[in-house]
Order: sequence, then C-alpha cells, then structure tokens
Amino acid sequence: MRQRISTLGTHPIRTSAMLALIASSTLSACSNLDMNTVQIVNVEGYSVTVRTSANEPNTWAAFGTTIADRTQLTPAYLKRNITAIESVSGCKVLPELTTHSTVTTLAVVTC
Repeated sequence: MRQRISTLGTHPIRTSAMLALIASSTLSACSNLDMNTVQIVNVEGYSVTVRTSANEPNTWAAFGTTIADRTQLTPAYLKRNITAIESVSGCKVLPELTTHSTVTTLAVVTC
C-alpha cells in the first residue's frame, strides 16, 4: 500500500507563507477595504493609481489610471503596479502577500 505524502507541510516557511496568503485573500474577500487614493505615479510611461487601505494596515492597491494604461494585462503591467506601490509607500512589497485580480494589484508591504 502506498502512502500519500503532502509536500506543503514539509517546509515550515512555505507553509506559513501559504497560510498568510490564504488568510489575506480571505480577509480581503470578506471585508470591505476602504481604499484612499494616495498618488498617481508614472512608471515606464504609464499612469498608475496607488491607493492605501484605511482599515487594513500596510495594504496597498494599484492599477492603470486610464483604460489605455491597462489595455494589456501582461507581467510587465503587474510589475508596474508593484513598482508604483513600492515607490509611493516607500516599503517593499511582500510577494507572498500579493494578489492580482483583473486590473488591480493588491499587496501587503513591509517597512
């Protein structure tokens, strides 16, 4: 008889990061994030709107300001959003606590 082994539980840091991401995603989906526009920045010739959460500390969102700024949802687009968040917040985005939905990047930062 073969025993099935889960690899998720074998690495404590990876497990913690996954649990934090799941908790963050659940929290974001279940709560209303009151977002305040902080700044509109130019990243690589594109306009990116950056917002901060009024009720979730260290939580930021970014998206292309106009339709033209978000027409192609590519890895470069998502990277611009992260660059904009880091630029405005002055903090590093935690990749394990970053989600992308449609045109918006939602990220938690650490200072």
